[in-house]
Amino acid sequence: MSRTNLYICGDSFSTEDQTYGPSWVSYLREALPTTDIINLSSTSASNYLISLQVQHALSNKCDYLIYHASSSIRNEFQIAASTEKKDHINRYWHPDDQNNKSV
Repeated sequence: MSRTNLYICGDSFSTEDQTYGPSWVSYLREALPTTDIINLSSTSASNYLISLQVQHALSNKCDYLIYHASSSIRNEFQIAASTEKKDHINRYWHPDDQNNKSV
């Protein structure tokens, strides 16, 4: 029997930073020991970036998904000009980013 997976998509309110102690995600992991919790959340994420996280979770056939919206005025912007063409996911966010804690 395969394990259930649950993806978390959001901004810093959904990330796990042990510097500040346990987060709600930490408590959720304890409460659901038989569920694989994959946390795609990242600090400073806009709702557009969070939508890319959701697309990634759906493309990986998530069983459950928690969507935590960010401020409606938060946006991504490019700091320096780049000649490198990137798709939206690789330009703004990557699921293998070390800031993303996943099981």
